Formats: sequence, structure tokens, C-alpha cells
Amino acid sequence: MRASSQIASRQPGFSLIELMIAVAIVAILAAIAYPSYQRYVQQSHRNAVQTEMNTLAQNFERCRTRANAYNACGLVAAFNEELSESERYQFTVAATAGTFDITATPQALGGQNNDRCGTLTLNHQGVRTVSGADVTVEDCW
Repeated sequence: MRASSQIASRQPGFSLIELMIAVAIVAILAAIAYPSYQRYVQQSHRNAVQTEMNTLAQNFERCRTRANAYNACGLVAAFNEELSESERYQFTVAATAGTFDITATPQALGGQNNDRCGTLTLNHQGVRTVSGADVTVEDCW
């Protein structure tokens, strides 16, 4: 009868060792997954900025088609005002009669400053550049 009372007093559940092993496994998985997640978040924000830059370039091309000059439609002031609210990138838009340059500089507030591509630029010839070290334009665009 004594053996049955010892079995009955033991309750099922996790031991402290089992719990610590489970916590350690979760911590290791999180340490591996979080940097990868951050990289994908930065890439998605970069893709959104590139889409915005391409849209701006198309608007400049429409202006040049209508007025024969990139700076004839008042787009620079409108775009600088509209895009200055971004917390992830600071836009700089400049245009002359025959050229335009769109620059997107990553900002620390939105966490985009750790993006490996750095500053993105697009000009009137469709030339895209990046300022990041050890990356090519094809890696970032």
C-alpha cells in the first residue's frame, strides 16, 4: 500500500529543468529570427520608397512632356512638402529644365538608418545609385 501512496502523491507537470530547456530553445530561435525579420522589414520599407521615387520620376517625365522642362510644373515644391513627413526616409527633390534628382536618405527615427543600402538616388536618365558599402545597385534596387 505504501507504493501506491507514493505514486498518487506525485503530480504530473513540467520540472524546472524541462521549463528552462524550453525557455532556452525559444531564446535561441528568437535570437536567430529577429535579425532576419528586421532585414525583411527594412527591405519592405526600401521597396516602398523605391516605388515612391519611381512615381515621382514618372510625374517629372509627364511634366517634361507637357511643358518641355522638368521644373516647369511646380513639382519640386509639392514633392518636398509632401514627402518631408516621412519618418523612415528624408527626400530631397531637385529639378532644372533638363534634369531632376530624387534622393532618399534613411533616417534614424524610423530605424531605416541601419539599412545596408544607405542613401538611394534616382535621376532623369533613370540611373539609380546607393551609398551603402559592399552592396551593388542590383542588390538594393
